[in-house]
Amino acid sequence: MIKNNSGSLAETLASQLTRGFLTIILILFLINRQIYAQNLSNSSQHSSLKLWYNKPSGKVWENALPIGNGRLGAMVYGNVETETIQMNEHTLWSGGPNRNDNPSALDSLEAIRKLFFEGKQKRMRSTA
Repeated sequence: MIKNNSGSLAETLASQLTRGFLTIILILFLINRQIYAQNLSNSSQHSSLKLWYNKPSGKVWENALPIGNGRLGAMVYGNVETETIQMNEHTLWSGGPNRNDNPSALDSLEAIRKLFFEGKQKRMRSTA
């Protein structure tokens, strides 16, 4: 068996491997702690973005939360026992799916731009 001043070669290797393993564990712990601290600070920065209510909205439309994009939307009431989501879609009001674009708009685009840059908004609207 090969020996050095402090013991066997196997003991030295085991000691170095243990130190290396403990160093890796310590580094991982510190990285994890840093990530946790960053997440904690991010959540405290965004805590003002939370909506929190002390009572259900009931059936009052003004108490519901609106969500949507202008074409498709909903009002979420947020009641505890029975959730109500009131859906809305723009074709319900316009009479059904239809073509809302103007196929001849491209022909008028140059004239509309000219009127816009000349500051003639009323005439521009009537041209459009």
